Amino acid sequence: MLSIETCYKNHFLKLKGHIEELCGQFASKGFVFGAGKPVPYFQDDQMTPFRSAPYFRYICPALGAYHVVVWGAGQKPILLYFKPEDFWEDHTPFQKSYWSEHFIVEQYAEFAKLNERLTGFQGYHYLGPDEKEFEERGFLSCEEKMMSWWAWFRSFKSEYEALCVKKATEIAARGHRAAYDVFRSGGSELDIHLAYLEAARVVESELPYRSIIGLGEKASVLHYGEKRDHVQNERVLLIDCGASYQGYASDITRTYASRMAPSVFDSMISALNKEQLELIESTKVGMTFGDLTYESHLGVARVLINHGLLKGIDPDVAVSEGYTAKFYPHGVGHMLGLLVHDVGGMQKDRDGTPCDKDPRFPKMRTLRTIEKGQLFTVEPGIYFIPMLLEPLRGKKEFQAIHWPLLDSLWPCGGIRIEDNIYMSGEKAENLTRPCLP
Repeated sequence: MLSIETCYKNHFLKLKGHIEELCGQFASKGFVFGAGKPVPYFQDDQMTPFRSAPYFRYICPALGAYHVVVWGAGQKPILLYFKPEDFWEDHTPFQKSYWSEHFIVEQYAEFAKLNERLTGFQGYHYLGPDEKEFEERGFLSCEEKMMSWWAWFRSFKSEYEALCVKKATEIAARGHRAAYDVFRSGGSELDIHLAYLEAARVVESELPYRSIIGLGEKASVLHYGEKRDHVQNERVLLIDCGASYQGYASDITRTYASRMAPSVFDSMISALNKEQLELIESTKVGMTFGDLTYESHLGVARVLINHGLLKGIDPDVAVSEGYTAKFYPHGVGHMLGLLVHDVGGMQKDRDGTPCDKDPRFPKMRTLRTIEKGQLFTVEPGIYFIPMLLEPLRGKKEFQAIHWPLLDSLWPCGGIRIEDNIYMSGEKAENLTRPCLP
C-alpha cells in the first residue's frame, strides 16, 4: 500500500490538473477556498459544532475555522492560516504534516491582516460557506456549471481519499465491536452509544453523522436518533455509525440478534448478509445504480420468500409488483466521501446534465453509471414498518404477505447491512469487511 504522503502527493497533482482545467474553461484567475467559521445557535452566544467546508477539506486537511486557501492558475497554492492570540478559546498552531510542503503557508493572528492579504486576489472565484460576504468584497461566485464540474471531479475518489475512508473505517470498526459487546451484555441504546464513542476515541461532534442505534422495534426507523437509557436486554440491535479521518467519512451498518430474537429473524440477518456480499461481488464498472438497486431488490425478495414472509410468488414478480419496496423503502446506497451523502450522484456529465430517472426506484440517491474511482455504500435492508405495511393488510394485490409471521416480527424492527465500496478497478473493493467481517 502506498504511504499517505505519496497518496496525498498524487491527489494534489490531480487537484492541480482540476484547477488548470477549470481556470482555462471558465477564464478564471483562480480560486479561493474558505474553511468557514463557527455559527451560533439561534439567539445564543454558544456555537454549533464546527466542521470545515468540504471543498476546503478537498484541497487542504488543515483543521480549524477561518483558514483560506488561494490557488491561482499556474501557481503554488497559498494557505492563509489563522491562529489568533486568544485566551478565551484554544486555537491549534500550524504544524508541518505530510501535505504542508505543497502549500505556501502564511500565518495570521489578526483578521484585519488576513483580510488585507486577500484583497490582492479579488476577481478570483470563491468556494465556501461565506459566499455573500466574499462577493461583497469583490470575489466571484461560482456559477452553476462550474459547481457541476467541481462535483463531477469530487465524484471520482483518488487513492488518498480512499485511504482516508479506510482509516475512518478502522476507527469506526473499533466502535462497532465495542457496541456489539455492550448489546450482548444487555446494554441500553445510551450504553451502546457511549461504548462506541469510547472505543473509537472520539467525541460526538466528531462523528460524520448522528449515530443510529436502534434496539427492538426502533430498528425500523431509518434515521432513528434517540438514545434511550431505559430500554435494555432487547432482542435486536441495528447500529449505523461511522467515523471521520481528515474530513472523510465511513458509513457502516450492522444488525444483530440476541438469543431472545425469533430464530427466523436471526436466519434472515444471515441471509441478507450473504445477499449483500454477493451483490458487492457482482458490482462492476458499466453497471447502472438502477441495475444494482434492482439486483438488491431481487436479493431482498429471495430472503422474504425463503423465510416465508412472502408465499406463492417469484422474486422478480415480488419486485415488479411492489412487494419488496414495502419492506425496503430506500436506495441501495449513496456516494461517500467528504460528505456522507456526497455530491455528483445525480449528474451524467461534468456540465451537470441530470441523469435519466429510473421509474422503478424513485428513492435512489444516485443515478450514475458505475465507473472506476467512485466510492459509495451498498446497504440493502428489510424493515417491518407498520406505516408502510399495515395499509396492505387484506388487499388482494398484496395477498402473498404471510401476515401471522409478519405480526410476530414487528418487535424486531428490521435489518440493514452496509459496507463502503471503492471501485479501485473493474470490480468493487470492499473497504469495510477487512475491518469488520
